[in-house]
This record gives sequence, structure tokens and C-alpha cells, in this order.
Amino acid sequence: MADKPSRSTPSDRNTSDMTEPQRLRKISMFQGEGLYVNAQLWSNGDISIEGQQLRGENEYEYFLTVEYESVSLLKDSLAGEPADDVLDLLVEQGESLVRAGEMHWLEQHGIPYEFYSWP
Repeated sequence: MADKPSRSTPSDRNTSDMTEPQRLRKISMFQGEGLYVNAQLWSNGDISIEGQQLRGENEYEYFLTVEYESVSLLKDSLAGEPADDVLDLLVEQGESLVRAGEMHWLEQHGIPYEFYSWP
């Protein structure tokens, strides 16, 4: 397997630096009740799930990254076949996954992830 570009949190990515992963595709998993959750596929094969909570005066953003090596486990846990697009599976099951809590769901399925939140 070829070497992959270095990793960084989505908020740290500089699109002008071609050594950093580039976003290839973005989909909406859930929108409602002041919560917006998107998933993205990066050029290094990572999948990120990014949420923004906009209720009341408080704003909260979070980022979960499933690294390339664990994407097949994510796909299996979404009942996908090898040829299925993982972002399409996340669209199909987005609401149930979000309502379960993305971190809880990933942990329940043994899928490793990196987490970052703001503020």
C-alpha cells in the first residue's frame, strides 16, 4: 500500500498545502432540532463526521474521524457490501446513527475514531 499523506483534524487542514488530505465529497447525514451533521470523504481515505449544534445562545461543533484503516469496519457496521459507498450508507442510516449518538454508536461497534470539539 502506498504511503498516505499526514493526518490532521479537519479544522487544521490547509487546502493550499497539497500534502494534506483534500475533501473529495461531503454529504448531509442529519438536519433538525438545531443540529447539523455532515460526513466527508478525504483524499487519504479517512471519513469524518462533523456536527454543529445551534440551539439557544450556545454553539458547539465536533469532529469525529475514522481513519482509512477502519473504514471497512465502519462499512460492515452499516451493513454495507464491499462495493457500497460508505457515504451513501451514512446518508441512509444517518438519522438513526445521530439519534444513538455518533461516538456511542462507533464505540458500540468497536470502530476507532479521533475526536475534536469546539469550544
